[in-house]
Amino acid sequence: MSSNDDFDPRSDAELGEQAAEWLLRLEQTADDPDGGYPNEHARNTAFFDWLALSPGHLRTFLETIEMHRRMRMIDADRMIQVEALIRQRADVIPLRKEKAARMEHRPPVSTREDPEHTTTTTEARGRAPLRVAAAVTLCILGAGGYLWSQAPHVYTTNVGEQRSTKLEDGSFIYLNTDSKVEVDLTKHARNIRLVRGEALFIVEHDSSRPFTVAAGGTSVRALGTQFNVRRREQGADVAVVEGSVQVTAIDVQSDVPPRKLAAGEDVRVEKGQFAARAGQSVADTLAWRQRRLVFHDAPLADVAAEFNRYNRTKIRIEGDDARQILLSGIFDADRPQALMLYAASNADLAVEPVGNDWVIRER
Repeated sequence: MSSNDDFDPRSDAELGEQAAEWLLRLEQTADDPDGGYPNEHARNTAFFDWLALSPGHLRTFLETIEMHRRMRMIDADRMIQVEALIRQRADVIPLRKEKAARMEHRPPVSTREDPEHTTTTTEARGRAPLRVAAAVTLCILGAGGYLWSQAPHVYTTNVGEQRSTKLEDGSFIYLNTDSKVEVDLTKHARNIRLVRGEALFIVEHDSSRPFTVAAGGTSVRALGTQFNVRRREQGADVAVVEGSVQVTAIDVQSDVPPRKLAAGEDVRVEKGQFAARAGQSVADTLAWRQRRLVFHDAPLADVAAEFNRYNRTKIRIEGDDARQILLSGIFDADRPQALMLYAASNADLAVEPVGNDWVIRER
């Protein structure tokens, strides 16, 4: 590999093109003897030599990897036909006009295994499509970077995990177990989408930028407040801790007018309709912040499902009568064993381990 004194990139664009070429080479699984790398070891050796030329090489390559990752997230369905763009390479504008002239004077690429290696005409022809691909990749990565800057930020939690996030506007989001939100903050609006799970929102007041949460056919607009939203399979539960919110059922078939909730009030939106949440107070709803589960005459099947949200060890209830047994109490979300002890004390129920899970069934 030539030293940095032999060839000094004259622009960030050229260094970016080299980084893109290396990224494409490293993604190839087959050997590339025509490109000067008879095997994977030779290619990797040349790559590390290139990285070692300067800190700028490493920085540019890492930036290229990050841009490539972001582009793949944007184009997850592969709608951008890169191969088709490469086939139309006659229409690709070179990054630098003097590139072709300077390439004639570029020193040959060598490897530690073959120090006498020189660039052949066949090798140069083999590299031409790679350079075109790199140029196309850079163009797409640039567009992808711009789109990404406009894309929502995503925050998630795993099973049993809880986390808090402070947004740029000063608002806080507290995510419960196995949850995901997408946050899109603009100059004129703050749009949040609760993809799954549950979250508590503490909203920083800003009348010029409405704060709206969408979840399961439900839209919740904050009016300077704290509120909890839990996404359900066919809707969402909304509970207001402080201030007030406006809840709208956004189901296309729903003609129910929006409802305003004040502190201490809650509602369930399901299939475009509002329904009361009997027996559950806002304080009970927020018990998850202390990792507590509160039940008031809840069916055993619902209790088991709630424990399953927080634990990888799952509980399955078998039998219609067993599923409908009512249970009241306060439990530690991280101790499903407490439910096992309750079931074992019930003469009508049997508890059995199945692998890493538990089954509660009728005797």
